[in-house]
Amino acid sequence: MKNILIIGASEFGKHFAKKSTELGNEVCIVDIDEKAIHSFVDDYENTLIGDCRDINVLRQIGVNHFDVCVVSVGGDFQASLEITANLKELDAACVIAQCQSENQAKFLKMAGANRTVYPEKETAEKIAYVCNSEKIIDFFEVNAGAKIVKLSVPHKWVGKSIVELNVRQKFNVIVIAIEQGDSVIIPEAGTVFGENDLVMIFGKDEHLRKIIKE
Repeated sequence: MKNILIIGASEFGKHFAKKSTELGNEVCIVDIDEKAIHSFVDDYENTLIGDCRDINVLRQIGVNHFDVCVVSVGGDFQASLEITANLKELDAACVIAQCQSENQAKFLKMAGANRTVYPEKETAEKIAYVCNSEKIIDFFEVNAGAKIVKLSVPHKWVGKSIVELNVRQKFNVIVIAIEQGDSVIIPEAGTVFGENDLVMIFGKDEHLRKIIKE
């Protein structure tokens, strides 16, 4: 379990708070707007009203007691920058800052953000990638050029095993899981692919594209 401070009741902040709580983490939400905070009161025990551009407010909250601090003040970039710098000055363990452009991301990192999140760009890129092929169900980018892709089993793989297809050597990828109905299995060399299987594969983009064409 982690203690997470969310600064700003933006849509990103709301979704982050909800998912973090579902994952069993303790969440504290703070915003300058009393109305915005009031919408959280029924669902979260720890809600505060305060202007985190004031470093003394963050001192009173005790940011060094949180594992992660999320700056999600929406379109107010100046506030994001000031809050991020304040968190860095107070030695916050990990600062994640929401941004709306690559330039904002650059300046937020300079101010001390450990990680920046650009939701609109990331969502658009993900949807574009998924829409590029009917076979792709979902994907997770590990780093530039490498992904874990979830896709319908290639037609040529049906009825054959991993070792028979020689997947790793032939395609330079790793099959890390197979979804069969409601079950997810970790495959072995002799695992045979079924017609309705969904496969999760790790590899570089150029190698994954070859499989998608299968």
